[in-house]
Amino acid sequence: MEGLIKKRHLLILFFLPIFLFPLHALAKCQYVVVKRVVDGDTFLTKSGQRVRLLGVDTPESVINSRPVQWFGKQAYWWLSERLTGKRVCLERDPNRAVNLDKYGRLLRYVWLGKSFLNREIIAEGIGRFYHREPLQYDGEFRRLQFKAIKQGKGIWDINAHRSWLKQKIERLKLLSSCGSNGYLCPWDAKDYIGKKIRVMLYVNKTHDAGSKFLLNSEVDYRAWDNLTVVVYKGRHSSVELDRKFWGHLIEVRGTVRLYKDRAEIVVKNPDEIRVIK
Repeated sequence: MEGLIKKRHLLILFFLPIFLFPLHALAKCQYVVVKRVVDGDTFLTKSGQRVRLLGVDTPESVINSRPVQWFGKQAYWWLSERLTGKRVCLERDPNRAVNLDKYGRLLRYVWLGKSFLNREIIAEGIGRFYHREPLQYDGEFRRLQFKAIKQGKGIWDINAHRSWLKQKIERLKLLSSCGSNGYLCPWDAKDYIGKKIRVMLYVNKTHDAGSKFLLNSEVDYRAWDNLTVVVYKGRHSSVELDRKFWGHLIEVRGTVRLYKDRAEIVVKNPDEIRVIK
């Protein structure tokens, strides 16, 4: 009898660690370090591999020809603050034969410690459940999405969406008065090369350029009438500057110069830029 009890104890001690660890620890983990986050569902590793979170889709925030979608920046900020510089576990879906999407991005579930990021994105309404073929977590992701919809979280918050749209319209209405209120319009800046101006612009797009952060007046920075404000980041992070300026109406003072046939103003200190609304 004592031998049987000892045997049971040994079996419990053998299998106990399996139940104490999260399930993803049992999977074949590929550990990588996140260099930077591209948008709400994509990041770049230090080795240069782009990774797309599998089973989720967040609103667009970086495509040149398209405006930033509702909640696109919030999704980007959410993921950036959690993953930048962190070591994460990439888990492959056993049901998928293809590991890369058409853009060459690695399709993976992402774990940060015990936090399952794909699950959290859907549960918090940061993005929606997205799939074209069966996935390992289909049932769970679908249930979490319905729950987020019922609770009006994130992208499913109708009132927050209306408020965001209203504020955007109010800022664009103010922009329509440029040229007659002491401010130059951003699309006229190209006519003042080499001159110091005071301009009002609505920040449609931003871009992290290493030590600099770019604020663009047009949805597509390549547009002939786009004005780029080049800001030296200094002690500020990209996410901090993005939160402060994107989607806002700002006042910028500086000398206009030409860069690749487009107008730009260089600002050495972000504090020199005034947020109007």
